Amino acid sequence: MKDSYSFDRDEEGLARSFELHRQAYHRMLERCGLEFYEVEAESGIMGGQESQDFLCPAGSGENTLVTCEKGDYAADLEIARGVPRSPDFPERRDAPEKVETPGVTTIEALAELLGVDAAATSKAMPVVKPDGTLVLGLVRGDDRLSESKMLGVLRSDFRPATDEEIRSTFGADGGSLGPVGVSVEVIADDALREGQYVVGANRDGWHLLGVEVDRDYEPRFGDLREAREGDKCPQCGAPLRFQTAIEVGHIFNFGARYSEPLGATFLDEDGKEKPLQGGSYGIGPGRVIAASVEQSHDENGVVWPRAIAPYDIHVLALHAGADEVLAEAERVAAALDEGGHDVLLDDRDERPGEKFADADLIGCPLRVTVGKKTLDDGAVDVRGREAADDHRIAVADVVKWAVER
Repeated sequence: MKDSYSFDRDEEGLARSFELHRQAYHRMLERCGLEFYEVEAESGIMGGQESQDFLCPAGSGENTLVTCEKGDYAADLEIARGVPRSPDFPERRDAPEKVETPGVTTIEALAELLGVDAAATSKAMPVVKPDGTLVLGLVRGDDRLSESKMLGVLRSDFRPATDEEIRSTFGADGGSLGPVGVSVEVIADDALREGQYVVGANRDGWHLLGVEVDRDYEPRFGDLREAREGDKCPQCGAPLRFQTAIEVGHIFNFGARYSEPLGATFLDEDGKEKPLQGGSYGIGPGRVIAASVEQSHDENGVVWPRAIAPYDIHVLALHAGADEVLAEAERVAAALDEGGHDVLLDDRDERPGEKFADADLIGCPLRVTVGKKTLDDGAVDVRGREAADDHRIAVADVVKWAVER
């Protein structure tokens, strides 16, 4: 990533700088011809607020873009909020009931043994903060705990608890853990607010039926679950879709998070010392190129947008050893170069089919072919990379044609 930073005297100035950068990113990516989405994002270990990612859908990538089918919502998977289906709860109980579950260590096995919906069970995830504090994260049994969301809720780094730490804290192994009667902080996902769930009994081979919040345990709530296929949009209820994407940009403001501890301050009009308000703005040139290739290609190769193409025009010399044809191709390339275009001249002594295939593979926006026929009629074949056929125009009109394209 190539980063820029802004420092302002107050939050109003920071908001202005943030908006200017946001608009600049839109203009850059639009000019690059990319399909992109500005989405909610996680700031990560750097912290901060108003974190926005710029994601480009692609056939391959390290991010997942979550969007509403109606266009009402978009977010990076790390922070995406989805509305899960409602669980099929068993009959309500007035108090938790112990049930023996020998050898059961997975949600799937638990649901099958008890004949319950996996969504009506809960999954306990014990983690340890850097200061040694153990915290129990709780999500629905059919959900996955999002590490990035847990990081945000804890406002601290964490690691999974070891087997020894789990045993010494809960008196049971990992497959039988639950929130009832524990002495550690419990952070439950928002989806667990309503209903009764099957939870671990903190005793190997046992679980509790009919456990509900407030009556049986009092957690701190947060958005912990990772959104997944089948979820609904939190804005309109339409289905969410998930696409592989490349993160090409990330902007966020971190306020005084770093200026205060580092003493980066200024004196205001009243002589008072105040911390600078900072913002961070990153864009990945290499990622932009990768996203462009993923979005703009066909079975023959790359189809470069004009704004970021390595060359504007590819001139092919089909000279087959004829010096006069090569000389004409060089003159055409020179004229285009003088006209302000970046020109790639293929003067290799290769067969025409190989040159055409390489030209498609490289993907310059425009192609000009000079052959032996050019010496006879004073014309060349031209085409855009996305076109299927050549057009023959006079050599004298090549520069004009390139400008008009």
